[in-house]
Amino acid sequence: MVKHPAFSLDSADDCLEAIHCCLIKESIDMSAYIDDEDERLIFAIEALLDKGMGEHALLDFVLEASQVIYDFAEKGFTTELFRKRINATHFLKSLYFRLAFRNEGAKVRETILHVLEKGHHQLYTP
Repeated sequence: MVKHPAFSLDSADDCLEAIHCCLIKESIDMSAYIDDEDERLIFAIEALLDKGMGEHALLDFVLEASQVIYDFAEKGFTTELFRKRINATHFLKSLYFRLAFRNEGAKVRETILHVLEKGHHQLYTP
């Protein structure tokens, strides 16, 4: 859809919100993504970047999408949160490398590293 010539960047926020909803959705069986869904979601982000979406918009999206990684502090440990967390972390890792392959988004990549490190320490450091 984003690659269509009639697509306008005015809809970029709606596209990013749809991707965010995919990352935090609750499945009936509470399963995490297992078939490269995180990788496929990034095609839309790449298309938005190709259309001229700025790094600042992507940075805001990354910060919003990463919030689920920190939800344990407030909501406790649940299977549902672990599934959402794994979807978000896999997505961010994939996004990090796809941006690196394109040699784009240095600030976004730096933020992703910080988010993943903080999330790791929050969950695994006593």
